[in-house]
Amino acid sequence: MKFILRILMLVSVSVSASAGGHPNAGWVSVGPESAGVCDYASIQEAIDAVVMATESIHVVAGTYNETLTIEDISVEIVGGYADCAFAEEDIRTEGSRSTLDAVDHGISIHAAPVGDAQNVSITGFNVMNGESAFPLSGGGINATGNVTVFLQDSRVAENEGTAGGGIFVGSLTTLFIQNTLIEENNAHSGGGVYCDGCTLVMNGDSGISDNRAVDGPVESSGGGLYLLNEATASVLSGSINPSVDKFGFHSNQASDFGAGIYMSNSELFMYGDVTAFGFGSYTEPVSITGNSAGVSGGGLYATNGSVIDATVIDMRNNNTGDSGAAIFIEDGSSLTIDMKTGESALESCWSADKTKCNRISNNYIANGSETDGQGGAIRSLNSEVRLEHVWFENNSASEGKGAVIRHQGKFGQGLWIENSVMYENGTANGQDESIIRSNFSDVNMRFNTLVDNSMSNHIVELIGTAGDDLNLYNNIIHNENGGEVLALAAVGGVPNITVGCVLVHDESTIPAVATGVFVGDPNFYDREAGDLHLTSNSHQAVDKCIAAPGMVTVDVDLEDRIHDVSGMGNDLSIGIVDIGADEFSGNDIDLDIIFADGFE
Repeated sequence: MKFILRILMLVSVSVSASAGGHPNAGWVSVGPESAGVCDYASIQEAIDAVVMATESIHVVAGTYNETLTIEDISVEIVGGYADCAFAEEDIRTEGSRSTLDAVDHGISIHAAPVGDAQNVSITGFNVMNGESAFPLSGGGINATGNVTVFLQDSRVAENEGTAGGGIFVGSLTTLFIQNTLIEENNAHSGGGVYCDGCTLVMNGDSGISDNRAVDGPVESSGGGLYLLNEATASVLSGSINPSVDKFGFHSNQASDFGAGIYMSNSELFMYGDVTAFGFGSYTEPVSITGNSAGVSGGGLYATNGSVIDATVIDMRNNNTGDSGAAIFIEDGSSLTIDMKTGESALESCWSADKTKCNRISNNYIANGSETDGQGGAIRSLNSEVRLEHVWFENNSASEGKGAVIRHQGKFGQGLWIENSVMYENGTANGQDESIIRSNFSDVNMRFNTLVDNSMSNHIVELIGTAGDDLNLYNNIIHNENGGEVLALAAVGGVPNITVGCVLVHDESTIPAVATGVFVGDPNFYDREAGDLHLTSNSHQAVDKCIAAPGMVTVDVDLEDRIHDVSGMGNDLSIGIVDIGADEFSGNDIDLDIIFADGFE
């Protein structure tokens, strides 16, 4: 329901913004004398003259040294016209822009908190060199009150502020970002965008990249985006090549927490697929890449009961100094990453390799050996983490705990991992203590494949107490170079432990209560290349298990999970489900897939 509401909001915002404030009139033009005969020489003059007979303001391309104030009116401002004649005829070259080179702050948009809602649409502008001073936040754009702001085909760059270097958005305000870059802005918090109780939608070829949150009086967080006070953000933008496109959240920095995104008591929806209303993309994921935080949450930091719901995402090359290189989540927050397995699920995947529709890879803790780094990909503290259909590769805690996941504390469903793959995680010298480590929480691991990960102790280490449920069912945990598979420890009471239908390289650490333990080679299609599909030679894995109650009904490739291959398996009499993330279809030829990793 939340998803549908967000999409309906998307539609209503785009329609109201693009219509302009006053639909029953024409427009006025703005430009210098050299551009011909325009109605006004400055943008602010045109704004001050807005009446019910004015629908929009057309601005000739060029540089305007102004600070704009839009106070309790609806207006559409379009930049990038070649001259006054083209502005008067509304003939604009697609992609062209006008530049607001601010003399103070950039654009201040304010509407009364009660009464009729206002709509402000800004298209085709560079907003640059703004600097906010108390009491105004947002160096480039400040938007507050009951107003919807539609920012399209624009760039907000090289601005500075205390809260929101590029943009500050207050409560009651909706900001819709379409085909717009917010980059190279600086602030104490929210280098790119600071959203205090606002509603934010980011769509199309949009990005929040190369922004910085630094030098705050207490802390500096949210290099790209800062959400707080029940803010809601819906992100549908990203790129398979963000270092070139700068779409999504790329290369942001924060001295402390959440270099890409910082959120407190807020909601974040990241959907990299095409929705029923036509938003999103079939070819690009939501991407959070190359972000760097001094302490925690290189890609994303969530606290104070925040909610994250994500599908079709790419999180890679993020780093932090202490914990949660890709994601840090704490304090009763919840994280869900999965596939929305409806009719269009297969088309929704941006990658030709369907196992990697959600990818978290190459994230690392920069100095884990010094800081006792925790969670090379995800660090969770007293929160709920649910992961389905996620590919983890080359993540490292740099000699810390949990090369992929470090989870601690009981909240909600605890740690739930299903239909996921962890491949070649950990430091090259094998000094990450574990790949997954969880303390004092419910843990459910089902239908996962953990292969060739590097660690110094156990691959999976679970510590529980009385009342904790530790369930491992239908997992392949296999290292060619050996190593201890599993550590289960009880502190202050005995947890409920269920281990069943597992394929491992060594059973010495599997508890005696386990059932259906298989030892041997999974015989993957191309293990060295990272193709971990089962084949007709995977006799130790095919048709070994019974269906688990409530299990996801598709495998890591979004194919039917329950598939009986004639003449293979059935060691448990009624078991026709394969071990691990992949369900073998019975045809090796189907596995010759085209990888989409050339952009690594």
